This record gives sequence, structure tokens and C-alpha cells, in this order.
Amino acid sequence: MSKPTQALGDKIAQVAAELPAAPATQEAKARTRHVAQWLEDKAELFALASSEDFARHLIRDAITSLRATRNLAKAEPYSVLGAVMTCAQLRLRPLNGRAWILPFWDSTAGVHRATVIVGYRGLIDLAFRSGFVRTICARAVHEGETFDIDYGTGAVVHKPVHRGRPGPAYGYYATVEYVTGGRYPLFMTREQVEDHRDRHARARDENNQPIGPWRTDFDAMARKTPLRLLLGDVPAEPTSQPLATALAVDGRLRVDLTPEADPAAVSHRADGITIEDAG
Repeated sequence: MSKPTQALGDKIAQVAAELPAAPATQEAKARTRHVAQWLEDKAELFALASSEDFARHLIRDAITSLRATRNLAKAEPYSVLGAVMTCAQLRLRPLNGRAWILPFWDSTAGVHRATVIVGYRGLIDLAFRSGFVRTICARAVHEGETFDIDYGTGAVVHKPVHRGRPGPAYGYYATVEYVTGGRYPLFMTREQVEDHRDRHARARDENNQPIGPWRTDFDAMARKTPLRLLLGDVPAEPTSQPLATALAVDGRLRVDLTPEADPAAVSHRADGITIEDAG
């Protein structure tokens, strides 16, 4: 092992050893200040995975999430750092629906932990960055709007209402056009989106009802659903790796904090979890 690699490994080990446990008896505000302080202390670690400027903004966003998201400050500090590290490597800020850092209750371990949920805006950002997408969008279709889709040609006609307010959203669609050719649309009715949510959403309350962004940001998660399905088979190109990684780590628990690690390789599906309601 080279000296720089050894030094980095020693740094990571030191950071992991220094991470404080969040005492169960602390008040919420004190606990938030406690976690926020060590996030700021570890800015160098996040900068290694992205840049100093991005790390500075990311830490600010993460602290905002700690203050605004119920129970996030209770999460095991190691998992919060892992979630922020994944955001740093993907260069996705948990802001404006691009991603969420959310707490979940790990019933197996008996602790709160944190995970990253990638939003539809984050997927669009990563797709454009990859260079293999010419156009991409994810939209809701409302009652009163003109809408038609042809899977054979890939054509989509979507015209807004010109007067008054549109009605409720009855469907959601995404389109992806690749630079190499081909335009691929996918439409889902609201009922199909809800069925998909009910099959796959693991964030549940005591009544087994979906919570987290599905409750607080349904429209954003509904737009993400057809988009994620369309992007499931992204081209195996080096430039598309961040997008493929985001799809792989979405909603998973990160167990390694090394800035050079592949997030997909060090994130895994945690069993026995309930994501806490952020509302």
C-alpha cells in the first residue's frame, strides 16, 4: 500500500473512531447542534469526494436537513456521514427535491440511521451530466390538459390549459432522448404510480401507510417513478456511472465512509426499517 493511500486509510479510521454517539437523553436542539458541529469538523473528508466549494454548500444543506427533518438528528452519526458522503460523491445537494437525507428506524439494531433518497431532479441532473442524453423530462398530466403519447414513434403531445386552473393530476410521464438516437416515453396513471409505491415503498408508519417523501412530496416522487423505470437500463458508459450509482444507492444504507469507495459497492439494503415521517 502506498504512503498516500495508507495516510488516507489512517485518516478514515481516525474519523470513524472519533464519531460521537448521539446521547438518547439530549434535547432535540442540542442533539442537532452536536451533529452539525462534527459535520463541519469533517469538511475535509467531503471535499476529498467532491470539492471544497461543493463540500461547504453540502454541509450547509445537511445541517438544514438536520433542523427541518424530524428524527434525523437522532440517526447514528456514522450513517448520517455516510449519506452526506454519497451526496458528495454524486455531487447532489439535498435541496429542491434533488435528494433527501432521511432517517429510518432500524428495528434489527434498535437505532435510527440515515439514508439518501434521490429525487427526479437529481436523476435529471445526473443524466444531463452523463452526456448521453439530449433531452429528458418528467411531468404530471392534469385534467383539462391536452395529452397524447405514441410508443411506436416516441412522440408526446402535452399542451397546458390556457385559462383558469388545471384539474388534479391523473397521470405522470417521463421522456428520454439519447444523443445516439431514439426517444423513449413512459406514461403511468396515478393509480399505476400508487400501485408501484405500494409494492416498493419501504417507508411505512404504524398503520402500514407510506410516509417520507411519498407523503410530503407525492408529486415529486410520482414524477420520479416513470423516470426511474426508463433510466433503469442506462448505457454502460463511464460517463453514465454517477447516474447508475444513484439508481443503485437510492434508499440504501451506506456502510463505508471512504471518499474513494464506490457508493454502490458499500451501500446495502437494510432490513427491518421504517423511514420516519419528515412532515
